[in-house]
Amino acid sequence: NYTDCAFLVTNKCSNKEPVACAILSDCLFELGKIEESLNPAKTACENKIYDACSTVSAYYLNKNLKGEAVQWAKMGCDGGSSMSCGAVAALYVSDGEFKEAFDFAKKGCQFNDKNACKAVALCCSKLKYGCEHEYYEKCCSLKDADCCKMKEKKKYPADKVK
Repeated sequence: NYTDCAFLVTNKCSNKEPVACAILSDCLFELGKIEESLNPAKTACENKIYDACSTVSAYYLNKNLKGEAVQWAKMGCDGGSSMSCGAVAALYVSDGEFKEAFDFAKKGCQFNDKNACKAVALCCSKLKYGCEHEYYEKCCSLKDADCCKMKEKKKYPADKVK
């Protein structure tokens, strides 16, 4: 259980072992100890456990600090975390900033993050790049039912059916 998890890795994180800090952060977050999960996640992220950066990003987003949220998610994405790339893309897409979201979503999709694939498909559509089918296809291959529906819809648009 998460209480045991937190107990077992606290000392290792105190010794600044980044993997232990990432685990501790996840355990604390699952226990609803959001405030307490921040510092271990920061330690992990700053020490190249880049998936933890999305936890830090989520914390700041929850506090309505979008600038901080974007900064931490970008750090994770730059380090190769698909979750962080998807988080940056989602932050931009939610504000209608599709050009800003595009490269982050594309990178996350390359790392097989289905939410990032969905985001890049949306960006393709909104920016009229014409690449949405490719990304709905990839997202569908990652077992996302919504993407599979969109793939078929884009393949056979209703206005072209006779």
